[in-house]
Amino acid sequence: MNCIIPGPNLKVFSKALHALAKIGDDLYVEATKERLCLVTLNLRKTVCVRLHLLEIFFSNYEIDDNQLGDKTHTVSCKIHMKTLLPLFKGHNLDKKVRSLYIMRNIQNIGIFWRPH
Repeated sequence: MNCIIPGPNLKVFSKALHALAKIGDDLYVEATKERLCLVTLNLRKTVCVRLHLLEIFFSNYEIDDNQLGDKTHTVSCKIHMKTLLPLFKGHNLDKKVRSLYIMRNIQNIGIFWRPH
């Protein structure tokens, strides 16, 4: 999985993550060929929020067929919100960062910044 979020869309992505963090402590990322889905649940599992980011939200969106699950046809992982949110704090994030790369291979997931 390789996704690139361009600078202008980082503000939207950051606000979405902060909104999801108010609901749950874990972020479930599910990628299909058409979209990236961010899911969170509250502790009692009574509220579920799903945010779908379509392929056009990204400047590059690639999902490797070898990584797709046999039954679900998704690439998925779980990220703890406390490790993710500090990356998206600060003012003028869209002006400081040119793009954000989200990559996942079989062993791990990586998030990389490309500064201006």
